[in-house]
Amino acid sequence: MIERGYRQFVVDLGSCEHMDSTFMGTLAGISQNLRDLGHGSLVVLNVSPRNVALLENLGLNLLFSVQAMGAELQIPAEKGAKLLPLPTETGLEKEIVVSAHEALVAANPENASRFRDVLDYLKRDGRARSGH
Repeated sequence: MIERGYRQFVVDLGSCEHMDSTFMGTLAGISQNLRDLGHGSLVVLNVSPRNVALLENLGLNLLFSVQAMGAELQIPAEKGAKLLPLPTETGLEKEIVVSAHEALVAANPENASRFRDVLDYLKRDGRARSGH
C-alpha cells in the first residue's frame, strides 16, 4: 500500500482480542516506513486495554497513535468508504515474520532480548533449509 502511494493508515482493532508479535511488528514496520518517507501516519483505534498494554510494553505507542477503546467504538472511515483488498502472496511468510520482529527491535532496543531467540531460530531455520 505504501508503494502505491498511500500515506494515511487507520487500523481498527475493535474486534481484536489479542495480537501476536508478528502483527505488532508489522504495525511497527508500517510506521517506520512512513517515518523514513518523511510523511504519513498510522492510527490504531478501538484498542482493548490488554492490547494497549501490549503495545505500550513494546514501546510501540511512541511510534504511532494508539487510541484506547471507549464506551462506543470509533468509526475508522467515512460511511460508505470502501476498504482496499490486501495483497496476498504465498512463500513470503518467513520473511514477513523476520521483518516484523526486526521492526520490533528497531522500534525499541529493549525488545532485542525479548525477540532474540525468535529471530535466531527463524534465521537459523532458513539457512538450514536453503543449505547455507
